[in-house]
Amino acid sequence: MMGVQGPVDAPRKEEMPTSGEWETVGGLFRSLGSPIRVGIVVLLTERDHSVNELVDALAVSQPLVSQHLRVLRSGGIVIGERRGREMIYSLTDPEVSDLVKRAARHRGVGSDASSRARS
Repeated sequence: MMGVQGPVDAPRKEEMPTSGEWETVGGLFRSLGSPIRVGIVVLLTERDHSVNELVDALAVSQPLVSQHLRVLRSGGIVIGERRGREMIYSLTDPEVSDLVKRAARHRGVGSDASSRARS
C-alpha cells in the first residue's frame, strides 16, 4: 500500500538546483536589492537610456546612478554601449523585467493594484 505521496509526486534529486545555482539566483536578487536599481530596470524595460536620462528620470545624482549601474552591470542585468560621448544602457534579458513586474504585483504595487483599489 502506498502512502499519500507516491513515487511520482516525490521530487527527483537530479531536478534540485545545485548550491552554485542557488548562489547565481541569490546574486540576481542582490543586484536588484535597491529601489534605485529596481527603478533603473523599470526604466530600461521601456527603452534604452543614457546615464543622463536615468539621472533625470530618477531625480538622483549622476554618481549615484553610475554606482548602481556598476552593480547591475556586474550582476549581468544591464549592458552599456558607447554611442558618441554617451553610454547607453539596456537590459541583457527581458525576463528580469518580468521578474520585477511579478514582484511588484506580488506586493500590490503597480497599475493592477491601483485599478483594484479603485474598484
